[in-house]
Amino acid sequence: MSSTTPDVFTSVLGKVVLQLRKHQGLSQTEFAEKIGITQSSLSRIEQGVVTPDAVVFRRIAQQAEMSTDYFYRLIDDASGKAEVLASAAGGKSKRAGGDWWTDALATLGAFGVGALIGVAVAALLEGDRRDE
Repeated sequence: MSSTTPDVFTSVLGKVVLQLRKHQGLSQTEFAEKIGITQSSLSRIEQGVVTPDAVVFRRIAQQAEMSTDYFYRLIDDASGKAEVLASAAGGKSKRAGGDWWTDALATLGAFGVGALIGVAVAALLEGDRRDE
């Protein structure tokens, strides 16, 4: 993994899962049933509140018809794109040792950072669809 902190990873993973589910045209309940968890558990994953365990992570990747390695790289790539977007939006720290995630949250707020992550994820998934 890159220098992605757990909070960033969990947030980006949630946005990726949300976009994948919507792309499949499934409700939370339908997607949750397909991966063997409850709707409330899926909701918490999509909100970036919890990170799924390895078994659920694998099931999500399988439901999206991708390897777990590719799914992980997609999340890591989206984290990198979100960092670039946060930097461009003024969230990059100018102080030594600054953490882009903390600074972006302070500058843009949770909603703003969530939107940046959503844009990064959507761009990556759209690029993947064009490659098919």
